[in-house]
Amino acid sequence: MLLDRDDDTYFNGKLTSGLYSARFGRRTANLKDRIADFLRYERDWGRQVVIAAEYPLDLEEYVADALTSAPPPEQPRPYDPAVLVHSTTPERWPLIADDGRLFSASKLKQTGLEIRAIGFETFGESAEYGEFIHFCPLGKPHGEVVVLSHQRGTLITDFEAEYVPGARIYLDAQRMLGDGVTVRDGLHVLKVHLSLGLEPYLIDVITAQDLNDDGGPWTPGQFASSADDEFHKRHPDDAL
Repeated sequence: MLLDRDDDTYFNGKLTSGLYSARFGRRTANLKDRIADFLRYERDWGRQVVIAAEYPLDLEEYVADALTSAPPPEQPRPYDPAVLVHSTTPERWPLIADDGRLFSASKLKQTGLEIRAIGFETFGESAEYGEFIHFCPLGKPHGEVVVLSHQRGTLITDFEAEYVPGARIYLDAQRMLGDGVTVRDGLHVLKVHLSLGLEPYLIDVITAQDLNDDGGPWTPGQFASSADDEFHKRHPDDAL
């Protein structure tokens, strides 16, 4: 749905009708590319997409132009981030470090781990979303609320709620793009199917202990900001 809103809001979730919906304001960054990526991704998974607008628009022409003008999903784009961040819990980080790999929720379940797909359940996302590893750009705390939600056992989107941070894992997005390991769905910045080896993409890992943690409470917003500031100090050339 193209919203009649002069802002950059975009969000997704299940409607009262039960249909999964993605909604975009007029000023959503790279809107036509997002629309094209969303349509391509959904069609690749065999789903039919209905596109609508709250304002007068030739939708057939708009969609055709978006699909024609948007670069192929595997092609790097000027606005792609230099760094991607994956957040994990205090319990999971030592295991990830030992494995040398990130795994999707579905892959972890195959090993016998009990992992609730909290966000997927709440937003009504398709089952295959659990097959992907998700990331956020540098400077965004959204991965930390995922950690918070797993600790509480329910979806929480409050960036100021107290929680126990784990690790922010910083990865070379440009190298991932160049190696063709990323997937675009028009909603998430980039994601990876099933698993990702930390090498050769790992740039750094920052935990609360790296930030002179005194054991006091953290919030997702505070930890993301402090960890990213530390990352900028350590890697000024990578944080563009």
